[in-house]
Amino acid sequence: MNVQNEDVPIPEDDVPAPGIEVETETKKNQKRGNEEVDVHHIRWRTRAPGAKWHTRTFRKGMTIEVVTKGKPEKLLLKTKTAAEKAAAAYAAALRAIRDNEDIPEQHRHHFTRAPRGGTSLRSIGAAYIQSKKNSGKATGTTKDYERWLKDYVYPWMEAHGAALIEQVQSYHVLAFKEALEADDKTLRSMKGKPENDPKWVGAPLSFGAKLQIFQRLKALLKYALQRGDITALPGRDIALEESNEEEQRRLDQNLVRMFQPWEVDLILKAADSFLEDPLPGRRKAWAERYHAMVYLAAYTGMRISEIQGMDPFSLTVRPGQIFVRLKIDKYARTRGTKRKASFRPVPLHPTAKAALDKVLDLKGLRTPEHRHTLIFGTKTGNGQAYGNLRKGLWLPLMKRCDEIAEAEGTEKIRDLEGRGFHAFRHFTVSVLLSLGYTLEQAGAIVGHSGSLTTLGYAHHIGVPHDLPIPGRKPED
Repeated sequence: MNVQNEDVPIPEDDVPAPGIEVETETKKNQKRGNEEVDVHHIRWRTRAPGAKWHTRTFRKGMTIEVVTKGKPEKLLLKTKTAAEKAAAAYAAALRAIRDNEDIPEQHRHHFTRAPRGGTSLRSIGAAYIQSKKNSGKATGTTKDYERWLKDYVYPWMEAHGAALIEQVQSYHVLAFKEALEADDKTLRSMKGKPENDPKWVGAPLSFGAKLQIFQRLKALLKYALQRGDITALPGRDIALEESNEEEQRRLDQNLVRMFQPWEVDLILKAADSFLEDPLPGRRKAWAERYHAMVYLAAYTGMRISEIQGMDPFSLTVRPGQIFVRLKIDKYARTRGTKRKASFRPVPLHPTAKAALDKVLDLKGLRTPEHRHTLIFGTKTGNGQAYGNLRKGLWLPLMKRCDEIAEAEGTEKIRDLEGRGFHAFRHFTVSVLLSLGYTLEQAGAIVGHSGSLTTLGYAHHIGVPHDLPIPGRKPED
């Protein structure tokens, strides 16, 4: 749906008037602790109907944020005069904005966050991305956020008269949502190549991609509201809806990312065969590490890095559960969990527990002095680098699965090398959802930060008789 400003009448009460209103107030001799101080209140609001007042206070003894040479710093107002100057500088900057003038140079030091007459959506987006980086969001995730905003949100909004955050109205959000749902080619061609360009690839966006793009717009508007750049949240109740065709296409595409139940059975059978391997070194490695790691991946949905980070203490926090708190990164270094949601208890299936108990007994790790020793560590007590784990575990396991399939005359596993351990997580989530778990419950078990991520792991599968599932019911 293409919506131009002239096509849709804008309600007069939705259009903010240019400029702002500014008020100042000083309360003398206010009691603060053991002394009396002057308190300066500077208030401002936009001229939009119903706009709320924003207040900033200055007084002796308080610390404020200032900008020095482009860098934010803390400034302590040590004296009454310093507080008066800070309040005057802030008020002067607001009046300059009210009168559509540049902020005086001598006042910029004390001024960090007054409203601007027109704040671009791109500048708000840059601040939003930086806030995510500062909060510890993974680098890959923030890059995805930035790409979705630059490729879709900014160009579409600018083409429809909403280049500034103050110009974004609910009908913009609604029109953007409808353009996504209709898979508008204009939206897809805004990545820099026109539709008539032979190099332009007009592949339809998946519903997951549409949802992420729309969520970034909503998150950006919410961030602007929290900052005070806007006084109301446009399109608060507008949500993206998945069509039946999109749901079926998503399930079909996602199906190749997970192991089917018969594939899990074959992998576990291959892992069992290594316990009787004729090579002593390989037999020992599988008995002490790899066999239980495969079972844990299949029966718990834990990340392989989290399985490597397990120690005996993680089994004692809650009986019948593994408390995930550490991981081994690709360089074999011990680190905290991937994100806050990954710090979690995971139900331990009896079959996986039996495989794990054999390792604990074989390596003598049940004594108190070994409570923080890595269960699947090497001789030096460290985790394995990803390359060594792939070479020692995954590639031999893949080869053994093919050998068993050929010997039994059954189907081989599709693209085993390309899917890897992560396919066990898709399998676990799909099993949980097929048993009646909600997205939130399944996501909590596998350590997802939100149900949107878990949705991408949802697949339709049959439930076999001996299903590798955590020993917890949805209602628990």
